Amino acid sequence: MVYHDSVYCTRRWNQDPGRDASLWYRHDLMNMLYGTPPLWFMYPKAGDVAGTPEWEQVKTLYLQTHRNVCGWHEKIGFDEMTDHRFLSDDRLVQETRFRNGRGIIVNFSTVPWPDPRGFKIPAEAYRIWKQHP
Repeated sequence: MVYHDSVYCTRRWNQDPGRDASLWYRHDLMNMLYGTPPLWFMYPKAGDVAGTPEWEQVKTLYLQTHRNVCGWHEKIGFDEMTDHRFLSDDRLVQETRFRNGRGIIVNFSTVPWPDPRGFKIPAEAYRIWKQHP
Protein backbone atom coordinates (compact mmCIF):
# COMPACT_ATOMS: atom_id res chain seq x y z
CA MET A 1 0.00 0.00 0.00
CA VAL A 2 2.93 2.32 0.58
CA TYR A 3 4.17 2.53 -3.01
CA HIS A 4 1.03 4.31 -4.19
CA ASP A 5 1.74 7.49 -2.26
CA SER A 6 5.55 7.30 -2.29
CA VAL A 7 6.30 7.62 -5.97
CA TYR A 8 4.41 8.11 -9.19
CA CYS A 9 4.43 4.70 -10.75
CA THR A 10 2.62 2.50 -13.18
CA ARG A 11 1.57 -1.06 -12.60
CA ARG A 12 4.14 -2.43 -15.08
CA TRP A 13 6.43 -0.52 -17.37
CA ASN A 14 6.39 -3.10 -20.15
CA GLN A 15 2.70 -3.90 -20.32
CA ASP A 16 0.47 -1.95 -22.65
CA PRO A 17 -3.15 -2.93 -23.29
CA GLY A 18 -2.58 -2.55 -27.02
CA ARG A 19 -0.56 -5.76 -27.05
CA ASP A 20 -3.72 -7.84 -26.72
CA ALA A 21 -6.97 -5.95 -27.16
CA SER A 22 -8.99 -8.92 -25.89
CA LEU A 23 -7.49 -8.32 -22.44
CA TRP A 24 -7.80 -4.53 -22.53
CA TYR A 25 -10.50 -4.50 -19.85
CA ARG A 26 -8.14 -6.31 -17.44
CA HIS A 27 -5.52 -3.58 -17.79
CA ASP A 28 -8.12 -0.94 -17.03
CA LEU A 29 -9.49 -2.85 -14.04
CA MET A 30 -6.01 -3.46 -12.60
CA ASN A 31 -5.06 0.20 -12.97
CA MET A 32 -8.29 1.29 -11.32
CA LEU A 33 -7.98 -1.23 -8.50
CA TYR A 34 -4.44 -0.17 -7.60
CA GLY A 35 -4.82 3.52 -8.40
CA THR A 36 -2.17 3.52 -11.11
CA PRO A 37 -2.38 5.51 -14.33
CA PRO A 38 -2.46 3.76 -17.69
CA LEU A 39 0.69 3.30 -19.71
CA TRP A 40 0.48 3.33 -23.49
CA PHE A 41 3.15 2.59 -26.08
CA MET A 42 2.29 4.41 -29.27
CA TYR A 43 4.71 3.78 -32.08
CA PRO A 44 4.28 2.52 -35.64
CA LYS A 45 5.35 -1.09 -35.01
CA ALA A 46 2.68 -1.42 -32.33
CA GLY A 47 0.03 -0.54 -34.89
CA ASP A 48 -1.75 1.93 -32.67
CA VAL A 49 -0.62 5.34 -33.88
CA ALA A 50 -3.34 7.93 -34.36
CA GLY A 51 -4.30 8.32 -37.98
CA THR A 52 -3.40 4.80 -39.11
CA PRO A 53 -5.97 2.17 -40.13
CA GLU A 54 -5.03 0.14 -37.05
CA TRP A 55 -5.83 3.15 -34.85
CA GLU A 56 -9.39 3.18 -36.11
CA GLN A 57 -9.85 -0.32 -34.66
CA VAL A 58 -8.67 0.58 -31.15
CA LYS A 59 -9.32 4.29 -30.66
CA THR A 60 -12.56 3.69 -28.77
CA LEU A 61 -10.62 1.52 -26.30
CA TYR A 62 -8.09 4.29 -25.70
CA LEU A 63 -10.88 6.80 -25.19
CA GLN A 64 -12.64 4.42 -22.80
CA THR A 65 -9.43 3.98 -20.80
CA HIS A 66 -8.92 7.72 -20.68
CA ARG A 67 -12.48 8.29 -19.48
CA ASN A 68 -12.59 5.47 -16.92
CA VAL A 69 -9.04 5.01 -15.63
CA CYS A 70 -7.82 8.58 -15.87
CA GLY A 71 -11.15 9.88 -14.55
CA TRP A 72 -10.82 7.62 -11.50
CA HIS A 73 -7.16 8.54 -11.07
CA GLU A 74 -8.12 12.23 -10.94
CA LYS A 75 -10.23 11.41 -7.87
CA ILE A 76 -7.72 9.24 -5.97
CA GLY A 77 -4.32 9.89 -7.54
CA PHE A 78 -2.96 11.90 -4.61
CA ASP A 79 -4.52 9.82 -1.86
CA GLU A 80 -2.98 7.02 0.13
CA MET A 81 -4.29 3.52 -0.49
CA THR A 82 -5.57 2.49 2.94
CA ASP A 83 -7.02 -0.96 2.33
CA HIS A 84 -7.11 -3.77 -0.18
CA ARG A 85 -8.93 -7.06 0.19
CA PHE A 86 -10.17 -10.04 -1.75
CA LEU A 87 -13.94 -10.41 -1.64
CA SER A 88 -14.26 -13.78 -3.36
CA ASP A 89 -12.52 -17.05 -2.57
CA ASP A 90 -11.09 -17.22 -6.10
CA ARG A 91 -9.69 -13.67 -5.66
CA LEU A 92 -11.40 -12.44 -8.83
CA VAL A 93 -13.41 -9.83 -6.92
CA GLN A 94 -11.28 -7.29 -5.06
CA GLU A 95 -11.82 -4.03 -3.21
CA THR A 96 -9.49 -1.10 -2.61
CA ARG A 97 -10.06 1.95 -0.42
CA PHE A 98 -8.29 5.29 -0.41
CA ARG A 99 -7.70 7.96 2.23
CA ASN A 100 -10.31 10.35 0.78
CA GLY A 101 -13.10 7.85 1.48
CA ARG A 102 -13.43 6.62 -2.07
CA GLY A 103 -13.31 2.96 -2.92
CA ILE A 104 -13.61 0.62 -5.85
CA ILE A 105 -14.72 -2.97 -6.21
CA VAL A 106 -13.44 -4.75 -9.30
CA ASN A 107 -14.89 -7.95 -10.71
CA PHE A 108 -12.40 -9.80 -12.93
CA SER A 109 -14.75 -12.78 -13.14
CA THR A 110 -16.88 -13.73 -16.15
CA VAL A 111 -20.00 -13.84 -13.94
CA PRO A 112 -21.72 -11.04 -11.97
CA TRP A 113 -20.81 -10.58 -8.31
CA PRO A 114 -23.74 -10.31 -5.88
CA ASP A 115 -22.18 -8.21 -3.15
CA PRO A 116 -23.51 -8.85 0.37
CA ARG A 117 -24.02 -5.08 0.76
CA GLY A 118 -26.98 -5.30 -1.60
CA PHE A 119 -25.71 -4.52 -5.09
CA LYS A 120 -24.41 -6.52 -8.03
CA ILE A 121 -21.28 -5.88 -10.06
CA PRO A 122 -21.44 -7.11 -13.65
CA ALA A 123 -18.80 -9.46 -15.00
CA GLU A 124 -15.51 -7.80 -15.94
CA ALA A 125 -16.67 -4.49 -14.48
CA TYR A 126 -16.25 -2.22 -11.46
CA ARG A 127 -18.19 -0.14 -8.98
CA ILE A 128 -16.91 3.08 -7.46
CA TRP A 129 -18.26 4.36 -4.17
CA LYS A 130 -17.70 7.23 -1.77
CA GLN A 131 -17.81 6.43 1.93
CA HIS A 132 -19.94 8.85 3.90
CA PRO A 133 -18.69 9.83 7.37
